[in-house]
Amino acid sequence: MQICNLILAHKNPLQLQRLVKALSHPACRSFIHIDKKVAEAPFRDLLDNQPNVTFIKNRTAVHWGGFTTVLTVARAIKEIASSGVPYDYVNLLSAQDYPIKPVARFVCYLENNPDKNFIHFIKETEGGEWWQENRERFRRYHFNEFSFRGKYLVQRLVNRVMPQRRIPAHWSLYGGNCATWWTINAETATHLADRILNDRVLQQFTKFTWGIDEIVFPTIIMNAPVTTTAINNNLRYIDWSEGNAHPKTLTKNDFAALEQSEHFFARKLDMETDRELFDLIDKRLLLRDNQ
Repeated sequence: MQICNLILAHKNPLQLQRLVKALSHPACRSFIHIDKKVAEAPFRDLLDNQPNVTFIKNRTAVHWGGFTTVLTVARAIKEIASSGVPYDYVNLLSAQDYPIKPVARFVCYLENNPDKNFIHFIKETEGGEWWQENRERFRRYHFNEFSFRGKYLVQRLVNRVMPQRRIPAHWSLYGGNCATWWTINAETATHLADRILNDRVLQQFTKFTWGIDEIVFPTIIMNAPVTTTAINNNLRYIDWSEGNAHPKTLTKNDFAALEQSEHFFARKLDMETDRELFDLIDKRLLLRDNQ
């Protein structure tokens, strides 16, 4: 069993270093994408000499809520595949994720569930509150990938005169607020990257959308022509209780919930907000010395 941890980072080099150390295991290798909008050197200075760490060369400037997140992941998967490193799974993480169980248990879990895909999803035709609130992500036009004066005024004017966009007739949509982060097998990862990079209908559909990563990833994975099983569980503890566009940033007050969780990872964590939570996880859940 070989796992590629694909980590998307844009800040906090020391926190990324700590995450990489926590993920250290003979069966794991970390591939790190540093947002092109920030300098890569502070991250490389800390991690260049770490074993089983590779920096993604084809860097993308990532805009929150835009298609660039999807594009970044697809390009990185292609780079992983061309690296010659053998792998069975791609495990997508942000640098604000952290394991809450020893990595050896995660490896064992995947070994006992071969070829399965672990991702959160809600089928669009089944409705529900999430879809009622989020169909506007693709029905209306969003200019979040652009930066120019008056863009929100232009966006409102465009949506006033243009008809709502419709999804391609043959698509079955899936989505969910935890769907961006997942663990999928190598075959599915290859299919995911190929669709994102080569499907012009998909590319046209995702132009001028917002938060489309939470729809594109599960839609492609759930419609993939592969014979593997998708498990509706992304193996991550994520707290959306505050009702914001971002999940709650966890603190030491959330440690009891993490301790009781059956998940393998938690997000979001921030060392600048609460370093003590990292120390608690290392000492009591990962059984590691504090870093």
